[in-house]
Order: sequence, then C-alpha cells, then structure tokens
Amino acid sequence: MIEKRKDHLRLPETTIVPLDQIRVDEDFDASDPIVQLYVKLEQGKLRVALTRLHQSHLHSGYFERSSSSTKHTSNLKPENVHLLEAIIKSGGRPTVDAIWSPLAPSGGGYMCPEDELALAAYRNLGISMIPCRILRPTKKTSTEAAIWLENSGNQVRMAKSIPPKIDNVGFFVHPDDKDFPFEERVSKITQKSLEVREEITKFHLNVPDQTHFHHVLHALLLRHERILDSVSRLVQLDRIEHASVLVRVAYESFLNFYLDWLSPQFFGPRLQLLSYVRAMDVDNSTHDEGLKTLSNFIDLFENTTKKGIISPLGEKIHRDIYAGLSSISHQSYVYLEHEASNFWEAEPPEQLLTRHRAAQIVDMVSYALISRVANDVGIDL
Repeated sequence: MIEKRKDHLRLPETTIVPLDQIRVDEDFDASDPIVQLYVKLEQGKLRVALTRLHQSHLHSGYFERSSSSTKHTSNLKPENVHLLEAIIKSGGRPTVDAIWSPLAPSGGGYMCPEDELALAAYRNLGISMIPCRILRPTKKTSTEAAIWLENSGNQVRMAKSIPPKIDNVGFFVHPDDKDFPFEERVSKITQKSLEVREEITKFHLNVPDQTHFHHVLHALLLRHERILDSVSRLVQLDRIEHASVLVRVAYESFLNFYLDWLSPQFFGPRLQLLSYVRAMDVDNSTHDEGLKTLSNFIDLFENTTKKGIISPLGEKIHRDIYAGLSSISHQSYVYLEHEASNFWEAEPPEQLLTRHRAAQIVDMVSYALISRVANDVGIDL
C-alpha cells in the first residue's frame, strides 16, 4: 500500500455513507433517463471524458420534452451554493458532470443536472473554465483537450485522448515584434506572474484538511519566474544555446501542469503518486502496486510528445520547437560541428536558435501557463 503523505493533499477526505442513510429532498425533481444513465455509469458501462468547458456552454438543470415544447427543470437551492464556494476557495476543484442535450438552447449544449451547486459556485467565483466529466462523450473537439476514460476490471484506464481545437495562441508581446527587448519581455511576463500569485493568496480560504491545489499553483508560478530570470541572464550573456535548455524545462513543466489543470482531482493525485513511486527507485511489491494503480496513464504522463499533441499550444508547435530544444539539451553533434569548422576564440557569428525565436517560445508558454492559473482564481487575462 502506498502511504499517503499528510503534508500535501490533492484530494479531500472521502467518507463512506451507507445507502440507507442518504436522504433525497422531498421536492427533488428527478429525470428517469438521467437516473438510468448514472446506473450505467456506476456499473462501469459508460465512457466518460475529462476536460474543461467554458461556463457559457453549461446549463444548470436538465431539459426534456413536454408535449410539443421543451421543459427545463432545476433543483438548485441557491442558499447552499456557499458550501461549494468554500470547498473551491480552500483548494478543491469538484468535477461537474455534463451531459449533451439537443434540447438545450441555441441548438444544443451540455446540461448539468447533478452538480448545479458546484456550477453555480464556479460562476460566482468567476472561474470560467470549469473541470468537467462528460458522460457519453463524442469525438467533437473543444477549446481544451479531453481524456476519455473507461472501466478495465478494477482499474480506470485511458481509452483515448482528443486534442483541443486551436484557433490561436496567446502572447504577452506580439510574436512578430523583433525589436522588443528580451529582458523587457521577461520583466513584463514576470510581473504578470507575480500579480497572479498575489491573487492566489487572496483567493485561498485557509481551513483545516484543505487540499493543496492553490499551493501547487503558487509554487508553479514561482518556479516559472525563476526559470525566466535564469533564461534572461543567459540571454544577456549571449548564451542562447544554454538558455534554450531552460526554455525546454519551462515547456515540459507547462505540459505536466496542463494535464493536472484539466482535472485536478483526477490527474493531480495520479501525477503525485507517480512521482512518489519513481522517487522510491526500488523494485518491490509496493513499487509495482503503485504502477499498477496508474494503469496506462504512465505512458501519457511520461511521454512528452503525447502530452505535447494534446496541449493548447498544439501538435504543430510541439514538433516545431521541441525537436530543436531537445537536440540542444542532448548536445547533438551538429552543435560541436558548428564551432569546429574554424579556430573561433570568441562567440560564433550566428546562433542556431535565434534570440527572437527563444523569446517567442518563452512568451507563448508563459501565456498558456499564467492564463490558466489566473482562471482558477477568477481572473481572465
């Protein structure tokens, strides 16, 4: 059995409640088709997809046909929303179940009949991209990646992954602005990161037995700021090649964060468990049990290309930048040959990765990271 660390929790404590002790409000209006859908889910006969959906695509309650019209039913009790707000502000990120319905307004949308309190709490707190579990998902793409899950005996395994639809990539500075000084770009990004870190501490509600998701967000930005500072110092020394190694570190850190961010209460504990098991560096039954628990997620967690393909920067950008950054990090022989065609004593006359290209990569990775962290404390960049 893998021992749970008491000093860093990624999931709230779970309490088993006997079925005969669960009470349903007398005025709760249930939908039989939705009840049957959840029966299939509990029997392991239903695939689901983990993703983030914009709150505008989610409809509280459910829709059903009533004679020739569409009936909307909601069981939301607004007076209880503050309970879920407290959970979110203390580091919890409850997953909202979403079910596609063609009866929803504007030609269809996702209805949330079972998690109306959580949906309302996210909206009240200004968190626009909401962690969702889609029941009976389709292959249609959305703005964020989707990881499909299926039952496999006593384990949950990944069935497939759906990359996001990418219309554009965000930057803090226009990507074609070659005259914007590298140091000023890093300073601008670092200042924004610092502002978001301050908002994290303001947003956080300190309560006993809290989960540590907000601490993870804060540490992630702080570490990113340190990398940016190191990159900037190396660029000032005209060591673009050395700076590029740290750019790759920042990129890989973002890819890991993105998986965690998609579904913090599903992926977070699994990424945490994998890091514990790998740190054990032993071959024993505890080690094997930990890996078995992770099923086929290990391949996704440890394969940079697979994570890059489903990232919001996209497969094309991954292939464009990662091969070059990897060859620099692994010291491809071409870099030695680049300086071995003459008896240079000073810096070579050209860089294999330009200062401007390094600035573009730093900027797009930083924006993708900081904007998503900001989302989770109610800020839209």
